[in-house]
Order: sequence, then C-alpha cells, then structure tokens
Amino acid sequence: MTNELLLEEAERLEQKRLAELLTAYYKQLSKKKPRRRAAQQFTYDREPLVIAITRSRAKLSCEVAGCKSPRFLTDENEPFVEVHHLTPLAQGGYDRIDNTVCLCSNHHREIHHGKAREALTEALRRKRSEENA
Repeated sequence: MTNELLLEEAERLEQKRLAELLTAYYKQLSKKKPRRRAAQQFTYDREPLVIAITRSRAKLSCEVAGCKSPRFLTDENEPFVEVHHLTPLAQGGYDRIDNTVCLCSNHHREIHHGKAREALTEALRRKRSEENA
C-alpha cells in the first residue's frame, strides 16, 4: 500500500468512533508482524561544510520568524535543528548556503506538508537574499 493510500485509509477510519476503532484493532492484534519490502530510494551526497555553515549562521536555531520552539536538546545535550533546502535537491536545487536554512522539526514538517509552506519558503528566501545583498 502506498503512503497516499495508507493515509487515505487512515482518514476514512478516523470518521469512526474510537470504540469501533479499538474493537477492530484488538480483533486483528494477533496477526503476524508487518510484511517487510525492499524499496529503491535515491539520495544525494551532501556537503558537510554547507551543513556546518547553515547551522552556525542560524546559531543552531530555527530561522522562521517568531518560532516558539527553535530547537530541542538531544541525548548528547546538543541542540537539534534540521537543514532544509529552499529548492529541494530532487527538484534541481543546489547544496549551497544560499539555498539552505535551519528549521525546527515542526517548521520542517510544515514547510513540506503544511498549508503555509509556500509563504514560509518565500519568507525564508527573502531572508536569505537580504543577507546576501
């Protein structure tokens, strides 16, 4: 089942009452483990220098204006932020510092899946271009 079909089925199920969902869950609980499948995935070689500069430039914090949760600490007590490409590598973007920003986990998910993704991307592009002007 593709991710899209999986999400569609989950949304369909969410229309039911929780009690119904729990009954169905406990009925199928004894089923065997999920099937494992091999999948092919393309990845891009990343430049560690770009990551380091992007994280340092942002002082290890989310670059979205007004972010309320700019980062969290890992088990190693290190600040955790994610480096995001404004133009994704898969869409022809470059792994360069003028194409990267630091984001907290929430804003990284939002910039990929949220209604405000285009506005967030444009605001971050303006921020980056103003810094480079």
